[in-house]
Amino acid sequence: MSDPAPNEPTFEEALRDLDRIVQDLESGQTGLEESLSLYERGVHLIRGCQAKLRAAEQRILLLTEVDAEGKAVVQPFQHAATAESAKAKRPAKKAGEAEKLF
Repeated sequence: MSDPAPNEPTFEEALRDLDRIVQDLESGQTGLEESLSLYERGVHLIRGCQAKLRAAEQRILLLTEVDAEGKAVVQPFQHAATAESAKAKRPAKKAGEAEKLF
């Protein structure tokens, strides 16, 4: 991925900033105007994170595999959550059988 714009935080920095914003808003110690300003900043950070994730997904698609001619073989990124796909792979439990967690 390309480097962030000079004034744009990295993905990790944006997540830290979002965490601080949520803590500030949940504390109830900010006034209305400051809360609105924090909320607007949070929306901006979320949109930036979403754009960075989309760009990372595109890189995953491009870097997945190369064919015999050296051309990239694009395989779509699996969007299902890991927990959902793991659950789908488990065999069905029998009636009255306790679910094994590990």
